Amino acid sequence: MHLVNIQISVNSTHPPHDPRNGALREWLAAHAFAIAEKRGGWQAVSHDGEGSTLKQQLRVAGFADHDYQMRVEYQRAWGFL
Repeated sequence: MHLVNIQISVNSTHPPHDPRNGALREWLAAHAFAIAEKRGGWQAVSHDGEGSTLKQQLRVAGFADHDYQMRVEYQRAWGFL
C-alpha cells in the first residue's frame, strides 16, 4: 500500500514549431508518460517515479532545465487497515 500518490507533469517551454518541443514530447511518450493536448500545447503526466530522477534522465538525454517545466505533486493516500 502506498501512503503517498505522486503525479509528475511536464510541458515544453518552447513554441509548438520548435524541434526541441517535439523531441521532448517524443522522449516523454517513449518513457511511459501519458500525453494530453492542452490549449496552446501539450502536457505529459506520469504517476510513477521521482522528479529528481526524471530531471537527471532528461539531462542525460540532452535536455536543459530551461527546455521544460516540471511540477511534482504529492497526495496522501489513506488506505484501510
